Amino acid sequence: MGILYLRLNNLDMAEANNPLQSVVCNHAEIQGKVRIGKGCIIHPGCSIICEAGEIIIGDNNIIEERVVIYNKAVRDRSGQVVPGVLKIGNYNLFEIGCVIETSEIGDYNIFNPKSHLEYSCRIKNGCNIGASVKVPMKTQLEDCMAVYYPGKVVKNYNFNEEIHKMSMNTLITTLAAQLPKFNKLQKIG
Repeated sequence: MGILYLRLNNLDMAEANNPLQSVVCNHAEIQGKVRIGKGCIIHPGCSIICEAGEIIIGDNNIIEERVVIYNKAVRDRSGQVVPGVLKIGNYNLFEIGCVIETSEIGDYNIFNPKSHLEYSCRIKNGCNIGASVKVPMKTQLEDCMAVYYPGKVVKNYNFNEEIHKMSMNTLITTLAAQLPKFNKLQKIG
């Protein structure tokens, strides 16, 4: 087990209602060097695992149950571990059961249930990865692209940043109030 870096104080019910605090449920598995920004919701049953390097999660992200975010150890030709950074921007939604391997993710993206982002992908801003879609290794998606079926990419799909932000803020506020009623929170400080 590595170092855990979180921008959190010890959380209780009153603090969980503060939209600037992140809510990290007790049954979320967090291993390695992980930094979580403000306003994030980390559901029980998800895994954020960093074998090498670090994972940086921006502000106002929602990570639901059974999501796996995994920064795996990559070795060079001599067998040495090359530390990498898995970076996630702001206002991203990771729905139930999706898998994110060592990648770079921008802002305002939606990863639908059971979607899978393979190693070394780069997803820019405002993208939508459909349910059960597996995005192949080293794929690069530009702004406002949607993948609804393996190999079926829609460019410039109708994305509105302000509506996405409003929806995420509403969901974050609701979850920050409700999750502590039914789950113990990790006390990290």
